[in-house]
Amino acid sequence: MKQNSTPSKPRDWLFAQLPDKQIGLAEAIERKQRNPLNICLREDAISPTDPNPDAPACYVSRNGGVIQLRSWGDVSVNAVTHELLHLERYIENSIPQLTPKSSSEERWKITSDIENTLEHLSIVPLEREYGFDPAPYWRATFKSNWDNLLERDFNEFALKKNAMLGYTTLPLAEDAQLEAQVSKILDEIGFLEEAVEFRSKMNRLKPEKAKQLAYVCKSLGISRGDVELQRYFPQNWAKKYPLPNS
Repeated sequence: MKQNSTPSKPRDWLFAQLPDKQIGLAEAIERKQRNPLNICLREDAISPTDPNPDAPACYVSRNGGVIQLRSWGDVSVNAVTHELLHLERYIENSIPQLTPKSSSEERWKITSDIENTLEHLSIVPLEREYGFDPAPYWRATFKSNWDNLLERDFNEFALKKNAMLGYTTLPLAEDAQLEAQVSKILDEIGFLEEAVEFRSKMNRLKPEKAKQLAYVCKSLGISRGDVELQRYFPQNWAKKYPLPNS
């Protein structure tokens, strides 16, 4: 449903394009947060290295879930479903989320990258329940990411972060050839053994998100004093917690 200008009721406009099951998911989130979802446009600039520049995004505000679209043009039901699954975990399930204590944009980017990676381990397998196969999307995304990994000017921290997190989510692509190629890259840069252990640990700790986050921070050298956990509760917005011991 093409729309050249902002619809008068963005939530209703978006819901009109979603299947019943996705609407049910969205309405369950709204019941938990006691407010309608906020649908708006993304204001962040498109990164030249983003493999999916038109993808929507989401976050949790003081009033509940926000889904940000790139435009009021054609809506990708798959992409919106992905964002709804993120919001379901944060709002309906009160899953802990890693945030920096600093307002630094760079710190927020780091914690967001970590969050996205760990959440994808849980939500991407659920996407099949909503009528689509996520593997081709992630195969294309990961291929683009890994093709560009060594060409980009990463510092040591960023290279290790992207290598560890990227290898952890690689099985979502369901591509043995890509797995072999990535393993070769990691071996060449000296991260393969550590990446294998990191992925194994992430999978073992999957039921305990807070412990996952603590292990990630320890592995990447992020000080426990620089970050904290938050959980969303509709009565008092978000409660803050320290990281557990890893």
